[in-house]
Amino acid sequence: MAVIGIDLGTTNTVVGIVKDGIATTIADVDGKTLIPSVVSFMPEGAVVVGRGAKELRRVDSANTIYSVKRLIGRAWTSEEVQFAAARFPFEMRAGEARDSLVVARGNAHTLPEISAFVLRKAKALAESVLAEKVESAVITVPANFNDLQRAATKVAGQVAGLQVLRILNEPTAAALAFGFGSQTHQRIAIYDFGGGTFDVTLLDLDGHVFEVLATAGNTFLGGDDIDMAIAESMAGEFLMEHGVDPRESPQAFERLRIAAEKVKMGLSLMTHHAIELDDIMSSASGTPLSLSFSMSRGEFDELTRPIILKTFEVCNEAMRIARMHPRDFPNVLLVGGSTRISLVREQVKLYFGTEPQDRVHPDEVVAIGAGIQAAALRGENVSRIHRPPIPARTSAVPRHKQERHHTTDMGLGAIEAERNSEGPTAPRSGGAERGTVPPPLPKRGSKRASPRIVQQLPDHTKVMSREALGLLEANAGKAKAGVSSQLPLVHGEFVLEDDSPNPDPDADLQIDVQDGAVQHRPVRDDDSTPDSEPPREESAPPPAYDDDEAEDAADAHFAHLKNDPANSSPPDLGLASTGGDDAADGLSTANDSDAADLAFNAALEDDFDEQSAARQVAQIQPKSIPPLGVPAPPRPKRARGKGAPASASGGALPPASTGALHTPSRPPPPHAFPSGAPGSGRAPLLVDVTPLTLCVETVGNYCDDIIPRNSPVPTEHTRIFSTAKDGQTSVAIRVGQGEAKRFEDNTLLGELQLTDLQPMSRGTSQVEVTFSLDTDGLLSVTARDLASGQETSAALNLVAVTQSQSEIARMQQRQAGIQIR
Repeated sequence: MAVIGIDLGTTNTVVGIVKDGIATTIADVDGKTLIPSVVSFMPEGAVVVGRGAKELRRVDSANTIYSVKRLIGRAWTSEEVQFAAARFPFEMRAGEARDSLVVARGNAHTLPEISAFVLRKAKALAESVLAEKVESAVITVPANFNDLQRAATKVAGQVAGLQVLRILNEPTAAALAFGFGSQTHQRIAIYDFGGGTFDVTLLDLDGHVFEVLATAGNTFLGGDDIDMAIAESMAGEFLMEHGVDPRESPQAFERLRIAAEKVKMGLSLMTHHAIELDDIMSSASGTPLSLSFSMSRGEFDELTRPIILKTFEVCNEAMRIARMHPRDFPNVLLVGGSTRISLVREQVKLYFGTEPQDRVHPDEVVAIGAGIQAAALRGENVSRIHRPPIPARTSAVPRHKQERHHTTDMGLGAIEAERNSEGPTAPRSGGAERGTVPPPLPKRGSKRASPRIVQQLPDHTKVMSREALGLLEANAGKAKAGVSSQLPLVHGEFVLEDDSPNPDPDADLQIDVQDGAVQHRPVRDDDSTPDSEPPREESAPPPAYDDDEAEDAADAHFAHLKNDPANSSPPDLGLASTGGDDAADGLSTANDSDAADLAFNAALEDDFDEQSAARQVAQIQPKSIPPLGVPAPPRPKRARGKGAPASASGGALPPASTGALHTPSRPPPPHAFPSGAPGSGRAPLLVDVTPLTLCVETVGNYCDDIIPRNSPVPTEHTRIFSTAKDGQTSVAIRVGQGEAKRFEDNTLLGELQLTDLQPMSRGTSQVEVTFSLDTDGLLSVTARDLASGQETSAALNLVAVTQSQSEIARMQQRQAGIQIR
């Protein structure tokens, strides 16, 4: 029986296999490798999955489900679910287990069930191509998925009839596809910007060993947000033209979201895109209302800038964790469809100071890596990787595209008749808030007296017409003393400033991500301004979309808002290590953590001095600048909730690498987990990390860390706690995940109950708690009364995720009665 790798994406799903020693992806009869992660429920009871379901979004949005990956494993009460539920055209409601349900054709389905339909489609495609049964798979997830999201994804695989061999992080899978078979020592950064999530992972590759140095991410940031921003702009124009707000009609606004995705794809390839949308909705008198919409590349970049800039805050977070600098990573891989956006590629190049790799397909590289991992787990050898061809830049660059969209029944008469019989679509509750784009990054206070400012961009959450999206021009006048002056503009978001004609490779380099700009600037005593700087190279074109149209470079410069951040660490909680006031509702800490938090607080503050004149607009050629160092880190933070400093000696951490390959010193994992069976040769060895801190609740709703963030997995940590009350016979251990100091600000994973303790005086009875993370990043917790030796169950009752075998069997039986096509 065959094994496969599945990249279960927010927007698309891809299947990777190893056939006759060659790793590749599977295409359907039409030659398409992408399966849209869309599920539509038909009136007769069948379920359409993939491209057919994607088409049904236009005519039957109330029964067509998509983008559930962003919500899987989240409680109904979470902000992310509430935000999405107010904007989806289909119904969502709370489940009995605090989980989130979607409703289609009057039936409620859990989110793992929806993902299971997509996985069944992927499984069926693999079986038809391989001509053999598929029962096992490696399924990928975003690196920053928490335990609930990973567990829910694994449940989806089981409901789809698959044995889930491994839950693999998507960036790790991409690195595996990129570096497999390489015998060199190299360091790579994976910039994974997909439809619903964003991750950045830093890895060190040494032959067959793939070691993750750090990972960070945002599981609610992706191309969907860009689609929503464009759809909001369309809705604003429609409202101004017709006096009717399409956001009040779920079906009408869904058509705008579908069209917005096409505009996004078009503007990733061309400088202008126009689209005609017929019969979006009807007026009060029944007159069909249409929209002619066009957008330029410049308007598109202005609109999406706040969303894209958020990804580089995440990149800075990963650099702090790894105690490294972007220039330490000469190889940068772009993963995910959103990396086709030209502004994204330009910013990535300027942030890392190197051209992103273009020999891997951003849509297929994760699936190929998952396929390699699946084969290795079964002891199969991989001789080589088939990398899909990436269309080259054409000689004639298209600059304009115009489309016309109108509603057709597409052979869906039953659905159209059913929809029309229901009459006009009623506004959803909260419809006025539909489509609100997540606000830009908040402006942070400046630590300097006079930061240099450029004109502020309009808040794109308030834009109701595209006239407000016009390009802003920067004045080139001289700055006056004591008055904020403007930043130099560069073809993109990142300004690489150099205050001396000959850059000093030993000078400190600071990085800053702001509302309007990201800056790399060497900090020196001499603040002279160079007379001129060499031009920057144009970035390489991204892989083309299916229509093979080439990308065109952006043709305008933009002005950006610049504010200094206030990078101050939160105060220590000062929780003591024993008894007393630290007692939670059943627990008090009995010993310090065996692993202190080594979070690196790199100096990412602005160091801009006042200038007598605005800097010359310049383009820098990154290759002309030697490798730059980073400043020595400040005194390390104290571990969260502890009294001991992160460094045993209390001194400053060593400076980060200045360019030589270096693996941060840390203890090895308890046992390595080779990807292949014994005798399979040089199978890849993956050393991954946990993306989030695992903790328990202590007194006052504070956290006590058990497994720090960025710990290698698999791992196991044990702590001892004491009872908080006299005569206490039971203990409730609340387990959470996240970086906040207060427990309520983190994600509650579940609760472990320890009963039948020996009644003793307060602080006398001790409980040993062991947290274990397996290679999937999944958590198990045990607790034992040291006096009696009694141990509770190893299973943690997760919030909003069912792990009951009887419930999984019920969902499997339900799936078996539903035909997919």
